[in-house]
Amino acid sequence: MLSLISLIDDIYDASNASIEELVLFTDAIQRWEAISVLDQLPDYMKIVYQQILDAFNIIDDEMAKEGRSYGVEYIKSGLKDLVGAYFTEAKWYDEGYVPSMDEHMAIALLSCGYQSVSTMSLIGMGELATKEAFDWVSSYPLIVHASSVVCRLMDDMAGHKLLTELKETWMAPHDFSPAVLL
Repeated sequence: MLSLISLIDDIYDASNASIEELVLFTDAIQRWEAISVLDQLPDYMKIVYQQILDAFNIIDDEMAKEGRSYGVEYIKSGLKDLVGAYFTEAKWYDEGYVPSMDEHMAIALLSCGYQSVSTMSLIGMGELATKEAFDWVSSYPLIVHASSVVCRLMDDMAGHKLLTELKETWMAPHDFSPAVLL
């Protein structure tokens, strides 16, 4: 699942996907319908989307054998929230919108992935992954919230450090402006 989350993150961050393509992909995840949306997606998104559906079918089959199919809906919901946050960030970027700190943190704490990964981590815990455990982790308890804050701030600091180093070591000596990238 972590590999799929990484691929999904790259679709929103590192690909050259247009906002229109991201709308289609986001809608596909939110609706969770293979047949009606697959033909509308670009080829590289079709592959990732099909892998997501396949992975969830395998998880559902395994959890059904253990009598814990309820867990699949929790992890689907977590993935939908994560993708929604990725899309909001992509939309902000596309529109040139600079959110307030409160707006940014509300979305950034979701997009760091801790909430989704915390929920998904229960899958492999066998009998410990009760409905109550899924309810608890899905309620965004303080430990998950605090972990999300630490993750987000560390990621933002690392990104700032990398951009600063890039500006100092390559952009400035070569008279290169970050605006060219936009």
